[in-house]
Amino acid sequence: MDLVDKKELEPTIGKADFWNPKQIVGLCQYVGGISAVDSLNDAQGFFKAPPLFNFKVHEHGLEMSIMIGMKLRYVAIPTSAIESIELEIGGTIDIEERSVIGRAVLGGVLLGPLGAVVGGVSGLKDKVVKDNDMLLLKVNEGELQTCVLLTIKKGKTAEVQKFFTTYYGELFSVNR
Repeated sequence: MDLVDKKELEPTIGKADFWNPKQIVGLCQYVGGISAVDSLNDAQGFFKAPPLFNFKVHEHGLEMSIMIGMKLRYVAIPTSAIESIELEIGGTIDIEERSVIGRAVLGGVLLGPLGAVVGGVSGLKDKVVKDNDMLLLKVNEGELQTCVLLTIKKGKTAEVQKFFTTYYGELFSVNR
């Protein structure tokens, strides 16, 4: 998968809808899979942030734009080259138990009897620590298959799932 200039997108994958763009912006972060992006990302050094990843639907394909540093880079993927798009739902990593008594005592010390009640009630549910949801995009490039791996920001999985179900329903699947 090669990076292309913005002006090369339209000849490769057709036009995007100007008035009502079908896109998701800033909901995914790049992990790996595109060698050109990996080399640019490695060149940024130790204090790099994971690049944000955007998707936009065109007439004949999918535009991926990646913010590396302060510059947008583009990848154009024809629909015929997309083998599958998979959403991997992250599992539970840990369950942290909350202390009802400790919270009630602390609430009572800070705010009196009402604080004790509120503090005790706030400790009834355990906190669940969950792994990030992942998006895996498999693309065929002739004899070569490329897999692009992205993490989905917490709380944004439903938006990503709706986007790919709507525009790439036949290629999209959810694995739990």
